[in-house]
Amino acid sequence: MKAFICIAYLGSVLLSFSTIRAQNVEILMTGGTFHKDQVNAQSGEEWYGLFAERHNYNLVRTTIQVTPGEWIEDKEGEKTGRIVSCDRPGKPLFLVRGIDGLSEREVTTEFHGKNFFYPGQRMQVEGGLITLTAFGTYQKNERPFSTGLRNYSVEYTIRGQDWHQYHLLAEYPVLTAEEGLPNLIWVGDLDNDGWVDMFWDLSGHYAVHIYTLFLSSLTKEGFLSSVTKGGEAVVKAAELKISIGT
Repeated sequence: MKAFICIAYLGSVLLSFSTIRAQNVEILMTGGTFHKDQVNAQSGEEWYGLFAERHNYNLVRTTIQVTPGEWIEDKEGEKTGRIVSCDRPGKPLFLVRGIDGLSEREVTTEFHGKNFFYPGQRMQVEGGLITLTAFGTYQKNERPFSTGLRNYSVEYTIRGQDWHQYHLLAEYPVLTAEEGLPNLIWVGDLDNDGWVDMFWDLSGHYAVHIYTLFLSSLTKEGFLSSVTKGGEAVVKAAELKISIGT
């Protein structure tokens, strides 16, 4: 995966990411009503949607429609929210544009779901080459529905390197609510370079989503050259913060 330099802070959430290079990648979500400032798109634009179809995952070119919707802070009669829809049946995992060489094709997928990593839990991807691991501590006597999690982080390491040399994906001083946990949503080869990419919701806050796409093709020296030198395997390519509305 790739270098992590930039830092964004939201409430008790600390995210560490790399500087975005070269490609101007954007992501967009459908379903529900979003704040107007969180939809940087217009009706008639072409995006690529990642659609789950039975046991296959396909990138499909789609024309989007952006329509007004009721937002949680609207007064009576107002519709300041935005609803994003596609010109084809089904709901994509996410919409994306700006990746070099995007085309309609089947996308190799290793994982799709909603997985929160409890401290100590691991997942291997890329044939065991990459291991995702969570760290953290529990605070006793927390209030009801609180996670009690402190100093939580999600990191990864690469087989063949020093297993104690972890690369940080995200860290959180406190995870307060069970409804606001960071989750891995999808792992597969979106950019078609032969190596895994990842799509996360890294919010850690019950009222906000931070959808984040990591791409292997954005490593400075290419995936293999980077990981054989103990470098990153993926780089943050795009981030979309969404407040939960109606």
